[in-house]
Amino acid sequence: MSKKISPDAVFLIEGDGWDKTRREWGSAGVKRINAAMPKAAEKVAQSASCDYVEIVGLSDRGKPKKQAVFYVDCKNGQRFYVSEDDLKSDAGVVSKNAKTAAISDVTAITACEDSVKSQLNFPSTFDRDLLNTSVYRAPTGNIAVMFTFQAKNALGVELPQRAKCVIDDTGLEPAQISNN
Repeated sequence: MSKKISPDAVFLIEGDGWDKTRREWGSAGVKRINAAMPKAAEKVAQSASCDYVEIVGLSDRGKPKKQAVFYVDCKNGQRFYVSEDDLKSDAGVVSKNAKTAAISDVTAITACEDSVKSQLNFPSTFDRDLLNTSVYRAPTGNIAVMFTFQAKNALGVELPQRAKCVIDDTGLEPAQISNN
């Protein structure tokens, strides 16, 4: 497996500049994290989706002093999130890209529409511009949905607006709505 892992991949927590991490995790937690990072690299290197592990670091998805989560980036653009629980399991890990690949464009657009409608004063007046709708799949696995639409504001005036939604392996972030 070491042939699939860069010798500089693991980004250990050592030296200056880690004050916040040390405060949140404590010295025992930092030792645990540093010991687990090479294991996360090995776990991902076993995946056929990863051609070569380039970097491993502590993700902000973890819960300090409870559960560390690591991000592992591969040369082919695949990103994995590996928890300490994943390291204890015999099951393989799935990349963020693979998780979002299962989401169809139609499902992504519908989820974004629902998020937009939940923020509108008059959701029944929502009217998406079908020809101004796009779905972008980023190399990192995120899906961005963008479209223009019209809907009535709090004063009952119909205004053109723009929406952007981002979907990642954890779900949909609330839609960002702006005036068009």
